[in-house]
Amino acid sequence: MAPSDALSQEYRQLAPLLPFPYDLERIVDDWIALCYLVGNDFLPHLPTLDIAEAGLDTLFAIYKEELPKMGGYLTFMGEIHPQRLVRILQRLGELENEIFENRVIEERRFRRRRALRNARLRPHEEEFYGGFSPSDSSDTEGNDDLSLEQYMTADGQVDWKVRGLHL
Repeated sequence: MAPSDALSQEYRQLAPLLPFPYDLERIVDDWIALCYLVGNDFLPHLPTLDIAEAGLDTLFAIYKEELPKMGGYLTFMGEIHPQRLVRILQRLGELENEIFENRVIEERRFRRRRALRNARLRPHEEEFYGGFSPSDSSDTEGNDDLSLEQYMTADGQVDWKVRGLHL
């Protein structure tokens, strides 16, 4: 199936809901305009929209919900209809807190996994590098409150604990 066929199938279901004629070419024009909000090599993206976090999916879901209510397509002959764009941006703004909170949660998970990984790798790094561990500075950067503490397990093995990791 060609990409335009998939797009047509996805948006054709909106045709009965639209108070204006369904036009796939106009939808494609709107898609192109919306993609600029996610950014490219020359334009920065909106902070809420990140391709790695399904920014396009979020934006197009909003577009599909709002299109029947907007009174027309987002663009016409290369020009953006400002009030319709504002409507989409307002809906996106309603999601900002949730999106940013999810980023904080993911960042905390990442830091926790990295700290735990470093706790497991550190004894081996010290043996390999002769007492110097590359993770001493680079992996705890910005986490001055983190420290690794060596301890003895019940079976007599040396292990490490991560202290000061606040989740």
